[in-house]
Amino acid sequence: MPELWSISDLVELGYPRTQNVVEGWHNRRSNLIGKAHVGVYTIIQEMRKEQQQTELQIENINRGAPRPSQRNQYVNRENRILTVFNNRDSSTLIDFLRGIVHNISL
Repeated sequence: MPELWSISDLVELGYPRTQNVVEGWHNRRSNLIGKAHVGVYTIIQEMRKEQQQTELQIENINRGAPRPSQRNQYVNRENRILTVFNNRDSSTLIDFLRGIVHNISL
């Protein structure tokens, strides 16, 4: 059942299921640099900016600042998936999997 699911522990502990942070970084890098082939100095400059942003985020976490808000559609989807996950013991394996797939695709 879900115990064999590779992200079962992540969901159980309330950790993110995806690597959206990494995907976001790649998108931000593409937007900042703006082209596929750039010089070393441009890359270093952008990496320094990224390091400053990361240090600011760490400071915010250490101060206990609230997390940035997420879009409602993503919050709702995660809540639906969590509901299916939490009801996993009262459903068959196939119903569980259908519920997860259905809620991911909405």
